[in-house]
Amino acid sequence: MPNSPIKNIPIKWALLPYFVFTFYYFGTIIMTYFVNYPQLAQVQENIVSVMNVFNGNMKIFFNIPSVFLVISALFLLYLRPNIFPSWAIWTSVVMCLVSVGSTLFVIAPIHATLADTGMSDIVKQQLWPTFMKYQIFPMVLQVFIAVWFLNIYMYGNKLGSRIIFTIVFCVALFTWGTGYIEGFVAYPTWLMVGDTDWLAYRQAVSGPVFFSVFLIPGYLPLIMLIPMFWKRPIGIPKYLVTIMLCAILWIFVITAIYFVPDLQMELDKGYSKELIGDLIKYDFPLRGIAGLVFMCTVSWMFLKVKSPALSE
Repeated sequence: MPNSPIKNIPIKWALLPYFVFTFYYFGTIIMTYFVNYPQLAQVQENIVSVMNVFNGNMKIFFNIPSVFLVISALFLLYLRPNIFPSWAIWTSVVMCLVSVGSTLFVIAPIHATLADTGMSDIVKQQLWPTFMKYQIFPMVLQVFIAVWFLNIYMYGNKLGSRIIFTIVFCVALFTWGTGYIEGFVAYPTWLMVGDTDWLAYRQAVSGPVFFSVFLIPGYLPLIMLIPMFWKRPIGIPKYLVTIMLCAILWIFVITAIYFVPDLQMELDKGYSKELIGDLIKYDFPLRGIAGLVFMCTVSWMFLKVKSPALSE
């Protein structure tokens, strides 16, 4: 169908959802494996209520985006831009199919059993190795391919500007995934955990995991946006860098002066439905809106990037 209108869609409009869902989905699986599973393993008393909320919200923020990832990869395969090797596009599609297929047909059914069994040793032996082999490994390869594609797309821009934008773009979308699993999946389950298991649940995530999954990815763009005022790909205006910097600074400040001292540190001391309710109530208005501005701006940056490689 060489004359199909779909074939005439600019490559950047096909690449954007491919990149967005790749890095978002990677964030969700890292969050699920390294944070949610260790926490769920500590729940005994209210496991049925916890898993019902967890499974219901995972369908929206984990399963559905995974389907969009496959669709975006297949659409890229259909367009098959000649700047990318055909074998790499096919590999990307296969990795997406493996990871998403395991999500829908292997992981989700195991999740459904956790309301009855809890994170027993038997379930751990099934769930964690399966997740590692069929979720994390394929998506790590998929992420490497996506980063490679992004740099091929920007080839012709200076190396320093490509590196800086790649870090900001990929890490921002990754934290979108981790943040949505935390805010829209984990927080509602906190209400169900109860006082008995709360401290064990709360302390299940180690310091290195917290730094690797939350702290470093969350604030790395804050550092990298500063040099973007001088080094950025062709086509990105300074005002977009300013908007992104203001958004992430707001998130940083409101987290430091309110969410950490007034909510999170208090919850480290003990279970409180009132504090968890405040966390759920104020998270999106005070941080989530700024986060959406951040994500929309970095996506718009990508659309503004001039691709000398594509022009050639």
